[in-house]
Amino acid sequence: MTTTPNVLAPEELAHLHELREVLATTQTPGWMIIIRRMQEDADEAHEELLGAAYATDTALAGLARRWQQRESVVRSLKQYIAGCEEQKKMLLTEQLERSVPPETYAEQS
Repeated sequence: MTTTPNVLAPEELAHLHELREVLATTQTPGWMIIIRRMQEDADEAHEELLGAAYATDTALAGLARRWQQRESVVRSLKQYIAGCEEQKKMLLTEQLERSVPPETYAEQS
């Protein structure tokens, strides 16, 4: 992959655009309501599991599965968003490093 010193490759620019769109979405009030509600649903399912001490094994298994599924989705989304933030930082850092002339970069090291 060849790039000019000051510019990200077209694939990198497209990926950076996608990351910015995802991260911009996570800052909207609507998204904050959705993720909060998803976390509340997971917490509620966990409380129902803990409160079902005298339930049958089958019922407990169902409650546990419900909680685990909801918790897994919330964690997965949060990990995806954190990964997007890291990828964005990495791409921007790479672009910054490419924009520094080699002699200047050597002097900074």
